Amino acid sequence: MPRFGGRNLVCVACKLGMHIRAVIYCAEHLVPQVVAGSARKQDFYPEQTPVFMEKIAEFSSRFGIKTSFPVYEDFSEDMTTRQVLEDFGLPSTGGGERKCLFCQTLTTAGEKEIGSYLDEMIPRAVEYVDFRLAGRLAEAAACFPPGR
Repeated sequence: MPRFGGRNLVCVACKLGMHIRAVIYCAEHLVPQVVAGSARKQDFYPEQTPVFMEKIAEFSSRFGIKTSFPVYEDFSEDMTTRQVLEDFGLPSTGGGERKCLFCQTLTTAGEKEIGSYLDEMIPRAVEYVDFRLAGRLAEAAACFPPGR
């Protein structure tokens, strides 16, 4: 984080990791689209900013996958959201934040830091996905060495 103004980018890194996994799944199962959303009340979080969404959509498109952000309007009704989550066997109350080790940290990263971080990480993510899809797991693991 020191290279990015000492800002907390944990949530950005976490969401990037989740999206990398989604891209791999979509590529392996020929799924052409990822829909990622959040509640409108959370649109101030770094991983839900326009710069994050734009860069993640570009990342996905390199693998022929369309990513749609956000889906606020589709799930604006509280009961609709709960119904969809429950249909997929997911918890419908409380959100995932309570399960995150970093949920109580002050997130101060702005668009500049988020963009710089993603500009550095996405090329590694592309390389990682390419290696994973080719079955070259040792080389994929080397894309994110410990301590970096």
